[in-house]
Amino acid sequence: MPSARNVALDVLLRVDRGGAFAAPVLQSIIDPRTDPKEAALATELVLGVLRRRSWLDRLLDSVAERGLNKVDPKTRCILRIGAYQITFLDRIPARAAVSEAVAQAKRRGKPRLAPLVNALLRRLSELPEEKRRPSLRGNDPLDLRAARWGLPHWMLSAVIDAHGDDRARAIAEAFNTPARRTLRLDTNRCTRAEVIEQRALECACGLLSPWSIDLSNPGHAAELVEQGKAIIQDEGSQLAVLALDPRPGDQLLDACAGRGGKTATIAVATAGQAQITAIDRAPNKLERLAFELGRQGFEAHTIPHDLTQPLNQT
Repeated sequence: MPSARNVALDVLLRVDRGGAFAAPVLQSIIDPRTDPKEAALATELVLGVLRRRSWLDRLLDSVAERGLNKVDPKTRCILRIGAYQITFLDRIPARAAVSEAVAQAKRRGKPRLAPLVNALLRRLSELPEEKRRPSLRGNDPLDLRAARWGLPHWMLSAVIDAHGDDRARAIAEAFNTPARRTLRLDTNRCTRAEVIEQRALECACGLLSPWSIDLSNPGHAAELVEQGKAIIQDEGSQLAVLALDPRPGDQLLDACAGRGGKTATIAVATAGQAQITAIDRAPNKLERLAFELGRQGFEAHTIPHDLTQPLNQT
């Protein structure tokens, strides 16, 4: 596997250029045999940069005399990765983050811009910590709060209108907190009590869903997934299925199925006894959905289609 920083750069470029989803791209690059520390750092860099991108760009613009509008996407991603380490990862010395970013610019076809990368990240590292770290103050202008809180301007405005400043601040803080490693068990193949008993020191029940467990060891999580006993799925997705309350014999449509996390959860909830139709406009996602369902012993009727357009089925 390439270094964590190169993996992060590749994933972020695919997200920026092609609208790829970070999680499946990361999953496709990171091999289960990869050094867990490198895999964890690559994941932290990708998800952290995506969560904090607006603030990182604001910081980098503040130390760039002419701004960054003309900087190419690859160099901008290298800068963001370096800035994230300097700003948010205390365990990585700033000088190491700067050095790695400069070396990455040279290796990845941007040697002429290596001095710029060096200069900007050094200036950033010299800022007082209170200027680098975004606070969650509620009296800043909305555009500054949006950057500090890591939410798009339109979303923050809507959340404040719906819930008020204090609740919006708490929601933003939750969004910027790294997610737990939550698995959704196939309770037709194993019970939660059995899994927890086997891995008592590293496993606990999820907070909300009856199918969820929190498992700290990524290798053991991958083992359960490979055995078809679980998938990695946050509890929010599981709660959507609980709210639906599907029953055996139901005819159900997953209208934006993606890779099928909720589709499979419906199958688990109904012990495979519901008739599920899964639709998505991306055929490759439906192929993955069919593979994952098959590995778990389920199936669904799949239709590649964009449901913003009429669907004619004969």
